[in-house]
Amino acid sequence: MRVGYVRVSAVDQNTARQLDGIAVDKTFTDKMSGKDTDRDQLTAMLGYVREGDTVVVHSMDRLARNLGDLLTLVQDLTARGVRVEFVKEVLTFTGEDSPIAQLMLSIMGAVAQFERAMIGERQREGIAKAKARGVYTGRKPALSQEQARELRARAAAGERKTALARAFGISRDTVYTYLQTSAPALPVDTRPLPDTAVSDQLLTRPRGAQASAPATEQAGTVAPASRVAPVPDPAPRRPVTSGSRRARWTTPGKPVRELVTVARDPEWGGYRVTDRDGTYLGTIQRQTKTSGKGRWQGHDEHNQLITPGLWNTVDDAVAGLLQHHLDRDTRRAATAR
Repeated sequence: MRVGYVRVSAVDQNTARQLDGIAVDKTFTDKMSGKDTDRDQLTAMLGYVREGDTVVVHSMDRLARNLGDLLTLVQDLTARGVRVEFVKEVLTFTGEDSPIAQLMLSIMGAVAQFERAMIGERQREGIAKAKARGVYTGRKPALSQEQARELRARAAAGERKTALARAFGISRDTVYTYLQTSAPALPVDTRPLPDTAVSDQLLTRPRGAQASAPATEQAGTVAPASRVAPVPDPAPRRPVTSGSRRARWTTPGKPVRELVTVARDPEWGGYRVTDRDGTYLGTIQRQTKTSGKGRWQGHDEHNQLITPGLWNTVDDAVAGLLQHHLDRDTRRAATAR
């Protein structure tokens, strides 16, 4: 079977010309950057092909813009008995290639990587010059504020992420970015600062004791006693703290799935991890790169990779994610002292 792979960098770019006139039985198309191999359709293609198949790509830079990724992908496919054919360069790799063919692969891959680096450098130079002239306003948002609110509402109602991406004309990655981003904050100079003095006393005073007023209302002005409103006793439910979380998560012999909620996302095949109080903790997903293929890696709520980054099972990865949060709580507590 001849399997085509097509990649363009933007959603609105035309994909038809890449394999125009080339006979293929099935085509996988990505509309995203080739800076790495974390691409949905590339992963699907790698899982689809079998020994004896041929993967047809318009050019090397369509498969990867990084020399290391290009070499790894070609070697992984040919090791499985899959031929790789590049139309533009008129090169085919089978795993039994001559040293000259391997040299050409390395040279052309290095050129693709160099081109991407030059594109980035020219872009940075252009932005710097535009900023100096005062004409740079940054990239236009993919969605307006009204569209972003509608997207969040439809996602909260249970609509699939793929359907949302298609409806708004954006990628799934952009959908997740908007879902993880809250509404725009107020400007720093006008943002109201919360008065936490009373709530701090509620958490620390003996039960039944009367809370006192904040020491000052303005710099150097003591608040009149007559203006201090009585504060009711706090509700019995205590807020979740890092200490109580540590006590729950470090219960000996308790499986991790009884400590937190681990829910599979059928669209991208990974897992979302939330605490029992609904706090979002991060994600667990299967590694697709050759170096750790088939193993699991975790990202916290800020999309930071958890290290060490590979585990054999989902439960081990969840345990690593929880340990990451506990270690971070410990560092924050030490800094606060």
